[in-house]
Amino acid sequence: MAFRSNTWKVHGAPTAESFDADLGERAEDVDTGILYVRTSDGWVVAGEAGPGGGGTGPQGPPGPPGPPGDDGQPGQQGPAGIQGPPGTPGIPGAPGADGEDGSPGAQGIQGPPGNDGAQGLPGERGPAGDPGPQGPPGDPGPQGLPGSPGPLSKDDQYYRQVGTSPLERYYIAGQGNGTALVTGAPTVNVLRAFPFFSTRGGTLDRIAVQVTTLIANGLARCGIYQSISDTNLYPGARIADGGQVLTSTVGLKAATINVALIPNTLYWLVHLAGTAAATLRCMPLAGCMAIFGADNALGVAPGVGLSVTQAFGALPANFPAGGAVITAVPLPAIGVRFSA
Repeated sequence: MAFRSNTWKVHGAPTAESFDADLGERAEDVDTGILYVRTSDGWVVAGEAGPGGGGTGPQGPPGPPGPPGDDGQPGQQGPAGIQGPPGTPGIPGAPGADGEDGSPGAQGIQGPPGNDGAQGLPGERGPAGDPGPQGPPGDPGPQGLPGSPGPLSKDDQYYRQVGTSPLERYYIAGQGNGTALVTGAPTVNVLRAFPFFSTRGGTLDRIAVQVTTLIANGLARCGIYQSISDTNLYPGARIADGGQVLTSTVGLKAATINVALIPNTLYWLVHLAGTAAATLRCMPLAGCMAIFGADNALGVAPGVGLSVTQAFGALPANFPAGGAVITAVPLPAIGVRFSA
C-alpha cells in the first residue's frame, strides 16, 4: 500500500486482509493498472466509464464509523525520567524485643603474660615459726692469712754476726758445741743434709765448704732445703742451689746466694761431691746436734743428718725420698754467712 487518497494504490488485488477501507473507496493495482472498488460484497473490479458519461456525482454523506481496530503492539519503553527528590523519612518504628543470648564463643588463645606489677607494700610480720632442724656442718672455710709473728725468743740461735765488719763469721749446719773441727773425704754422688736453725731469721749471702786437700777434677755443690713441717723434719722443697764449685784447689769454696730465712723455721744445708772426693773440713760426731735423736732401739749412735744417693748435677727441686739417718763420719762442715 502506497498512500491513501480517493484511490488506494496497492500491489496486487486488494483483500479484506490487505487493509480496511470504507465502502465505495477504490484501490488501483499499480502493477496491472486494474481499478477495484469496495462494496458490501468485498473488493470488485470497477467498470470503465462510458464515453461521454456524466461527471462524478457529489460525495455522499460519511458512513457510520467502523468498529475500533485491534490494539497495536506496545511501543518501546521510553527513557527513564529524572529521579525525583527523596521523600521525607518515615517515623522510626518501635525497637524490637531483645533476641535470645547466643551461645558462648570458643575461648581465644591466651595472650602473653603482662609485665610484673609494682611490688606491694610488705605485709605485717607474722609470728616466728618453730626453729627448723640443724643442717649438716658446712665445709671449712679457707685458711686465714698467717698472723703476725709473736716476739722472738732470744736463745743462742737468735744471735748471729752479720756482714764482714768488724768480723766475718760463718755458721756451720748441725754444729752443736765448740768441739774442734776435723777433716774427711765425703764420697761422690751422695747428697748429705745437716740441720740449720735461726730463731731471728735473717738473710744469707754465702754458702761454703773448706778444701784442705785438693783432688784433681774435684767438684762440689752446696744448697739449702726447707723442712716439710715442724713435726715432719724431713727436707722438702729446695730453697737455693749455690752452683758448682771446684775442689781441685785448697781453701774456702764459697758460692753466692740470696736467701731470706723465715724465723723459727728448720732448714737443711746440703753437700754433693762429684767426679772425685776432695778432703774437706768436717765435724766430729761428738760436736754435732743430734736432730734425729736415737733410733727405736736406743742405740749408741745419735742421728745427726740425712744422706741419699744422688748423681752429681743440679740439686733436685725436692729432696729425694728414702734418705738414711747419718750416724757416722765424714760429716762435711757446710757454713753460711749472714748479710742481714
